Amino acid sequence: MDEPLPGMQPRKALRLLDEPPVREPAHPVVRLPLEVVAMSLTSASLAFTGAYVGALFREATGGPTTGSTEVIYGALVGASLGAPLGVWWGARIAGGRGTLEETYLGTGVAAAAGVVASLFLKYDEARAGVITAFCLVGAVVSYEVSHASNAPAPPEPAVSLAPSLTLTRDHKFLGLSGRF
Repeated sequence: MDEPLPGMQPRKALRLLDEPPVREPAHPVVRLPLEVVAMSLTSASLAFTGAYVGALFREATGGPTTGSTEVIYGALVGASLGAPLGVWWGARIAGGRGTLEETYLGTGVAAAAGVVASLFLKYDEARAGVITAFCLVGAVVSYEVSHASNAPAPPEPAVSLAPSLTLTRDHKFLGLSGRF
C-alpha cells in the first residue's frame, strides 16, 4: 500500500501552463502555394462582398442601373483587403512566423506603389487592375519579409575562423584568428 491516497498524488502541470510546442515552419515550396491558395479564397470572398456593397451603394445613390463602376471598384477593394488576410492564414497553416500587421502594412505600401505606377498608364481603365495586382503581390512579399524578420537567430558555431591582417610600419602579416 505504497500508493498515496486519492488527491494526494503530485500534481501534473496543466496544459495551459506548459510551453507550447515549437513548430518548425514548412519549406517555402510548401508554404508559398498555401499562401496563394488561401489568398485566392479570401480575396474572392471579399471581392464578392465588395461587389455587393458597391451595388448597394450604386442603388442607394440612384446611379444608373446599367453602369458597373461601383461594383467593379467594390470588388477590387474587397480583393485587395482580403489578400493579406489569406496570405497570413495560409502561411500560419504551414507554420509561418510572419505577422498580420506587417502583411497589411506591406500591402498598403504596395498599393501606394501601384497608385504611383498607375499614374503613368495610358488608359485610365487599367488603373484599378494595376493597383490590385500590386496589392496581391505585395501581400505575399510583405509576409515573406515579415516571416524572415521573425525567424530565430541561427545558432553560433562552436568553431569559427576568420582571416586577419596586421599592419605595422615595416611589415604586413596575414593570418587566421579563431574561436574554439
